[in-house]
Amino acid sequence: MTQRWVTVVAVVALLPMLMAMRPVDQELLEAAEVGDRAQVGALLGKGADLKQAMTNGVTPLHLAAQNGHRDVVTVLLEKGALVNVSGPDGVAPVYVAAEGGYQDIVALLLENGAAANAAGSNGITPLYIAAQNGHREVVALLLAKGAAVNAATPNGATPLHIAAQLGHREVVSLLVEKGAAVNQSQNNGATPLYFAAKNGHREVVGMLIAKGAIVDARVDGSTSLLSAALYKHWEVMALLLQSGADVKAVQKQGATSLHFAALGGHQEVVKLLLDKGALVNAVETLYGGMTPLHFAAGGGHRKIVMLLLKNGADKKAKTKTGERAVDLARQNGFTAMTPLLEP
Repeated sequence: MTQRWVTVVAVVALLPMLMAMRPVDQELLEAAEVGDRAQVGALLGKGADLKQAMTNGVTPLHLAAQNGHRDVVTVLLEKGALVNVSGPDGVAPVYVAAEGGYQDIVALLLENGAAANAAGSNGITPLYIAAQNGHREVVALLLAKGAAVNAATPNGATPLHIAAQLGHREVVSLLVEKGAAVNQSQNNGATPLYFAAKNGHREVVGMLIAKGAIVDARVDGSTSLLSAALYKHWEVMALLLQSGADVKAVQKQGATSLHFAALGGHQEVVKLLLDKGALVNAVETLYGGMTPLHFAAGGGHRKIVMLLLKNGADKKAKTKTGERAVDLARQNGFTAMTPLLEP
C-alpha cells in the first residue's frame, strides 16, 4: 500500500471537485505535500482550511505525514488539524507515517491523540503496516503506546504473520518478545511459521520454532515442510526436519517432501528425508501417479536414483499411463541410467 496517492499537483489538474476548491486550500495541500513549512504557515494565515480534503479524503496532515515532513505536521497540529481524520481506505495520518517508517512523526501524532490501533477499512493497523515494511523502531514505538500486538485483519493475519512472511527478522523478534502469538493462524490455517518456511526465511523459521511454533500445523492440506520442499528451500527443510517435522506428511494430491526433493535434485535433503523415514514409494496423483523414483529418473538425477533404490524404491512402479522410472529416463535422454533402473 506504499505511496497510494498521486501528487496533489496532478490531482488538482484532474479532479473537478478540487478545481472547485478555493485556491488557498489547494495551495495548502500542495505546500503540505512538498514540506514547505513557511508557505503552510502563510496560507493558514490567509485563512486556508487545514481540514479541507481532496475528494478521496486526503488532508494536508495526511500528505505531510506520508512524506515525512515533521515540521509541517507540527504546524498543522498546532493549528487544530484533526489527528484521527480518515483518508483513503479509511486510514489516518498515523498509518501513513508508520507505513513510511517516520518514527518521529508517528511519535508526534501519538502524543497529540492519534489512535495507535486505528485500522483502515481493510482492517490493517499502523502496527501491521509498519511490520510489513520492516520498520522495527516504529513497531517498537507503537507497541509501547498500546498497539495490540495480535490484532488481526479480516482474513486473520497479524503483524507477526506479515513480518514472518517477508523475513523481517528483527521485527519478528520484537513482536514475539512483546507477546505475539506464534501459533495464531489465519482463517485458512496459515501460521507465521508456515509463511516463513514457504518463503525460505531460515532465521525466522528458527526463531519461531525456538519460541514454540508448531512445526506440523496444516494449511489447506500442506505443512511447513511440504511448502519449503515445494519451493526448494533446502536449508529450511533441514531445520524443520531437525525440529521433528513429519517426513510422511502428504499433500492433497499425494505428494510428499521426498517427491519435491527428488524432483529438485537435492541429494543431501533426499538422504536426510530417507534417514528420517520418508515413504520411498509414495504415489502422488497430480502428475499421473509418480513416485519419487519417477521424478529423479525423469530429471536425470543419478545419485538420487541410487539413494532411492538403496532405500527400497520400486523399479516396477508404474504411473497411471503405465510408465516406469526407466521409461521416463529414456524419454528424457538419460539412457546412461537405464541399467540402474531396469527391473
